[in-house]
Amino acid sequence: VFQNTPPKYVYSDPNSNQEYLYHCKSFETCNSKRDPYKKFLFYACSRSTLVNHSLAVAVFTGVMTSNSEFERDGLLALTLNHDDDEEENLKRHLLKKRISGEPSDYHGSFKNIVDLKAAVIGINANKNLEKVFVNCRPWISEDNPSEISMDIQLKIFDFDLNIQRTISKAEAVTPSSRFFLIHVSSSSLYAISGDEKGKIHVFDSNYNIYICSLSGHSNVVSCATISPTNDNFICSVSDDHSIMFWDMGH
Repeated sequence: VFQNTPPKYVYSDPNSNQEYLYHCKSFETCNSKRDPYKKFLFYACSRSTLVNHSLAVAVFTGVMTSNSEFERDGLLALTLNHDDDEEENLKRHLLKKRISGEPSDYHGSFKNIVDLKAAVIGINANKNLEKVFVNCRPWISEDNPSEISMDIQLKIFDFDLNIQRTISKAEAVTPSSRFFLIHVSSSSLYAISGDEKGKIHVFDSNYNIYICSLSGHSNVVSCATISPTNDNFICSVSDDHSIMFWDMGH
């Protein structure tokens, strides 16, 4: 996730007329619920530190290719330079199409960016609820990003990146220099997240409230996901070398 040569792009702040160079390291794509020709690209990025501390969104419209192709093309639309050969070849291909006058597959535009003043460790976009769930560890001091809290906050945004709620339930044990990515999963009923103490935390994705915590793992739960066919069925993976399945209906 933390690449040696992450994509870079320039954001021009309309309020201060200043340009900031950001590094983009992780992202999440999501189709629009209302418009089949629109996709959202949510991505964590950084300006002050080497660790992601901001959340941004760009909107793309037009005829879409596969998700993997869109993710690469979408990032390239925000990229100034990158050393990865595959993406460089794709960028040259897109530039050739642009010079030759061939129609683009999509048109993209930057929409918004929010500085969370926290290390972003997980992103999930839910198109049905039009919400973005973000796991992050806040800076202990807003002026000092080198030290982050042991609290893992779940921040909930709408698709315009307006904050709806911040919930603190998950906990961390790793220091600021070495921490885990803790992924988020969501459905029409729940949002779930693991933590570094072996727990899985369940939230109501509609009302943005905490429901309960599930215990069973003995080490970091870096990924817990909800079944795409049954909202009550959860799978979790832990550094205790186990995979667990949970039935929220019982």
